[in-house]
Formats: sequence, structure tokens, C-alpha cells
Amino acid sequence: MIRRRSGDEFWLITQRDHAHLSGQLAEQIGNRNFSRPCRNEKSIAAIAHHDDGWPDHDHQPTLNEAGQPLDVFESPRAISHHVWLESSNRAMAIDPYVGLLVTLHQFHLSAMTVSAQPQGEFGPEQLRRQFETNKFQHTMIERIESLRRQLGLATDRPQRLGLADGWTTPAEDELRFDFRLLQALDGLSLCACCTRPPRPKIGPLHERPGKAEIHLIVDRPESDRLTVSPWPFAPKKIIVQIPYRAVSARSFGSVGEFRSIYAAAEQKTFAFEFAAG
Repeated sequence: MIRRRSGDEFWLITQRDHAHLSGQLAEQIGNRNFSRPCRNEKSIAAIAHHDDGWPDHDHQPTLNEAGQPLDVFESPRAISHHVWLESSNRAMAIDPYVGLLVTLHQFHLSAMTVSAQPQGEFGPEQLRRQFETNKFQHTMIERIESLRRQLGLATDRPQRLGLADGWTTPAEDELRFDFRLLQALDGLSLCACCTRPPRPKIGPLHERPGKAEIHLIVDRPESDRLTVSPWPFAPKKIIVQIPYRAVSARSFGSVGEFRSIYAAAEQKTFAFEFAAG
């Protein structure tokens, strides 16, 4: 769940709705500089469904240590590992290529959380968390290997986080292109949904399979508008409707109190514009 502050309210956006926004953007990718997704419908399905495990949490949302609705960036590993694994499960049920892209995404998210952890002495709790992370990552590696074999992709050449490392083929270029596109559109959707964009640039990604890496520079001059440069979409601007439920911007006394208020809140939408920078 994403917790967006708006005045004296928290606008709560589910991860599934955030991912569906990524899918809406994927449908409009492509212009004279940027290629369409390589496997079109399958690539777009992976982008739109990359967070399909999150309803396991978002239908019964929790609170952070301050008693506020838990934001995705505050999620403890126990929650993250469960929803990442379930997202992989549901994507694999759609199609092997969809499953591979989504599993790669969850694996990379796990690697990012590990690299972001401060280095220091390990106590029993830190060791337990590390053990759980190792188990999760081994599961992701086994799935990636299996899915690569199903798709006729090499499993006997060097890989880094499931992608070809130091070598390539046209099929590997297409996989990397679609995977980086998933990550980029995930980032653009977060820039629209969060209180503030998490970062000033998105990427790396590729304009076309096999081409050099680039980044998208983003700016949100207004709360309902994001500029993107270079512009990767066919339309000159894109306007979307983002679903949310509003609750008071405060600390809640208990999870039960919060869930009751959240469940009773009316689902609304707000308009958001993506425009060329």
C-alpha cells in the first residue's frame, strides 16, 4: 500500500492499483525513439500484474511503528517476502514469460533491500532476517532457472541477478529490455502515487533492445502532474485516474480501528497527468 499525504488526509493506494497504472503506461509505450514491449501482450501483462501478491496485505492493511498506515517503503521483510513470492506465483500462472519478468523484479527488489541495509555486527535477530532473505533469494534463483529453461534461454552461462552477464543474444536483449521497462514504469507509477517522487531519475532502461542504457529524468512541478524526459510514449500526454481511499492523517490506536475505518472509506479517484519534460 502507498500512503500519499494530501492536506489532512492519507490517500491510500493499493499496490495492485499502482501496478495496473504501470500497465496502462506500458500500453502507450513506443514512438520514433522508443520501441514497444518486445512480447507485447505478455510483456504488458507482466508490467500490469507485477504486484498481484500484495492484496494478501492490502486487503488487511497494517500500521507502522508510529501508528500510521504502513507504506510499501516501510514494509518489514516478513511482509515483503510473502507478497513478492505470491506475486511470482500468480505471474507464473499466467505465462512463463510473464512469470520470468515478475520473478526477476521481485529478486532485484530483494537485492536492493539487502544492499540498503547498514553494515555492522550481526546479532540473533539480524542473523534470522539474513537467513530468511537467503531462503527467499534461493527460491527466486531456482524459479528463474526453471523459467529460463522453459523459454529456451541459456542457464549455463554467467548471470547477474538472473540476467546475462558479459554476453548476450537477441533473446537476452529483448528480456533485458522488457525487464528494464517494467522497472521504469513501476518507478513512473510510484512517482505519481507517492507523496513525492522517490527519485529524480528512473532507470536504467533502453530505448531499443540491445541499445545503451539511459535514464528518464522526472519532475513533479504540481501534485497532479509529472514531466518525463526523454518522453517514451506515443501520445503527447497521458491522463490517468488513480483509485484511492482517504483516512485522516493521524496515528491510529490499533490495527483493528484502522482497518474498520479503511474498509468503510469510499473509493475515489484523482486525475494525474504525465507530460513530456
